[in-house]
Amino acid sequence: MTRRADAFQTIHSEGGLLPPDLLRRLLEPKEKLPGTQPADYGLAPGERLNEVLTQSWNRLRRHWAAFREAAKYLAAGQPGDTLTNDRWNLPLLRELGFGVLPFHPGQEINGRLYPIHYQSGPTPIHLIGCGRSLDRRVSGVQGNPHGLVQELLNRSPDHLWAIVANGLRLRVLRDSQALSRQSYLEFDLEALFDGEVYADFVLLWRVVHATRFAPQDAGKPDRCWLEQWTKLANEQGARALGDLRQGVERALQTLGQGLVGHPRNTALREALRDGTLALNDLHGQLLRVVYRLIFLFVAEDRTLDGVSVLHPRSSSAIHEPPRPSGAPLLSQGGEKETASPLLSSSVKEAPPPLIPSSVKEVASPLIPSSVKKATPPLIPSLDKEGWREAPGWFDLARARYVAHYSTARLRQLAGAIKSLYKN
Repeated sequence: MTRRADAFQTIHSEGGLLPPDLLRRLLEPKEKLPGTQPADYGLAPGERLNEVLTQSWNRLRRHWAAFREAAKYLAAGQPGDTLTNDRWNLPLLRELGFGVLPFHPGQEINGRLYPIHYQSGPTPIHLIGCGRSLDRRVSGVQGNPHGLVQELLNRSPDHLWAIVANGLRLRVLRDSQALSRQSYLEFDLEALFDGEVYADFVLLWRVVHATRFAPQDAGKPDRCWLEQWTKLANEQGARALGDLRQGVERALQTLGQGLVGHPRNTALREALRDGTLALNDLHGQLLRVVYRLIFLFVAEDRTLDGVSVLHPRSSSAIHEPPRPSGAPLLSQGGEKETASPLLSSSVKEAPPPLIPSSVKEVASPLIPSSVKKATPPLIPSLDKEGWREAPGWFDLARARYVAHYSTARLRQLAGAIKSLYKN
């Protein structure tokens, strides 16, 4: 059964590295992606992958319970490197096919020593204690653990993929020259094993197994399965962009023909004929509408910590009891409130028109006035008698707001998403 991108409870793909679409395909037997057969994982003939996964899961659950019990006695502020590695990190990697990893002092590149003490073939493995963060710098240590591994990958031509873990989280990194944002695949081990999310463990085992990092040709780290999957994802993304371009072209044609060909839009056709409205201006406005729709479609699928980006529930809405149907929206003084709790001051701006202001006077509306008169309003006017008795008016108000987004709201959302990526 196909899983949605947000169906991975404990897995996070950042920066497009091994995107969710590819991860879902790895779990689909019908996809038959290269490198997903039992023999590709080093299993003996006759061994079943599902049985191996179940046995590994049961063993790791025991290791996790012992590690968590021992970690309770770790003093505050202590990194716990030895405890975490001996009780959990190294047993986990053994279950993932890495075997016994010898300890070494690290590597030196251009005069700088990188204290990454484990390595499997061309894959650096940086293991730290559960008392340390992957993203925070520790006093006396140069750089944070994630940044240290990423810098090594970027500066060394012999390394392409790496692992960094602190016992609670494990990340898969790749050589990347991007300076604006990180790129990694993260597994929240704490949530995975405490919550016993076996489905995500299956993906952890399939993606982080040692055979995924091992080059198929000696001395060529780019000949590993992870790299082949990454190229496959990039090709899929290129095809998706091509499909998007064709879809935008069809949408422009459909919208343009609908506007110009509508029987009530005689003035619009006259404006195009006499040059009052240039074709380039109309094309620009159509593009604007299409890309606003694309932005909405993408934003509606985005969540932050399980909360919808486009339709977040405010803290007051969560804690306040539901408003009874038909109840008036009144202030303490008995007057009607002028601002809906769903709308902020920045959202009250009206969206810009489809047709430039110079053509407003001659362009007829897309919807005939006769249809407008025959269509009842979605929400009764607050100026009319009887609005307080309207059933479900609050739900209707929410539905109406969701159906009509203003330009200010879109700009606000775009700024929030950009600032999120920067951070």
